[in-house]
Amino acid sequence: MRNLFFIIFLLFATLNGLGQDMHFSQYQLIPMATNPSLAGVMKGNHRLSGNLRHQWNSIAGTNAWRHAFFSYDGRKCEGHNYFAWGAHLQSDQMGEPAFFTTTAAATIAYHQRLERGLYLSAGASVGALNYRIDNSGMSFDEQFGATGFDPGLPSLENFERFSRTVPSLSAGLLLFNTKDGWTIGAALHHINQPSYSFLDKDANRLGMGVSLHASATISLSAMSEKNKVTVRGLFRRQSVFANSRQWFLLPGATWSYRLHKGQQGQDQHFSLGLSCRISGHTKGQPVTFDAFIPAAYFEWDDYVLGFSYDVNVSAAKKKSYLRGGWEVSITCPISRKSKCVVCPDL
Repeated sequence: MRNLFFIIFLLFATLNGLGQDMHFSQYQLIPMATNPSLAGVMKGNHRLSGNLRHQWNSIAGTNAWRHAFFSYDGRKCEGHNYFAWGAHLQSDQMGEPAFFTTTAAATIAYHQRLERGLYLSAGASVGALNYRIDNSGMSFDEQFGATGFDPGLPSLENFERFSRTVPSLSAGLLLFNTKDGWTIGAALHHINQPSYSFLDKDANRLGMGVSLHASATISLSAMSEKNKVTVRGLFRRQSVFANSRQWFLLPGATWSYRLHKGQQGQDQHFSLGLSCRISGHTKGQPVTFDAFIPAAYFEWDDYVLGFSYDVNVSAAKKKSYLRGGWEVSITCPISRKSKCVVCPDL
């Protein structure tokens, strides 16, 4: 019966456009998850990035939400301008019976210098989105007879399929300044509004979503970058149209201290960060304060390891006991030496 309740909830959610893309607290370390024009915004020429997120274990137990994101991007400079490319894979799993989403996409971007230190970037990504339900453990009322549950009985449910793969298209713009250390960007997601339903391919569609993001780095040391603070923010709305009004705002700041200045740029930094998540839902419902998110990062020669924890302070705290979820990110430069532009921190 629990499976039946879950599938009814899931179908109700998809029919009413409540499907929500996954969000990450350390989005600055997996930039292509936010905006395709961020491909190639780095200090080196090639980069591998990864993120693992585990959420709601305190409520869902072994059925907690699990999310993973992996990406590669590279760039090639042509004078003061440069071309960038990349690819990413994202996988999410949640609930019982398990609901899975998997996205694989390729990205291209171009970065044009407008004046000394100022760049305008444009990027696009195209990929495939697969969503499916593990129906092996499902049970329905029609399968219960006089002697109990009989998996051989038909469910009489009219599901067209339990898995669907659809195309998805995203695009974005970015403006950044290498001299003053700031970025500002915007992206559109699911531009083609792909089908999102197990009943009929036109029963529901993902709305075209929008992301707005910005960052700025301020040096606290007059003669060096030994101490610096980066402030950043991300606004994400699931759909710009009426089928889903979900949105969240993720403002925060990171303080970074240089532990060691090495040769050839092999510096070591330790950073502490704090951000929060604020969200809204349908029209007329109150805005909620969801979580505080403390984070710590260690950086060595452009390798970055990050850890954060969502401290849940929403209405769900009565069940979660403040335990939202942990997240780990890693960034690995493949080629650190570059004659290309040195991009600002995200």
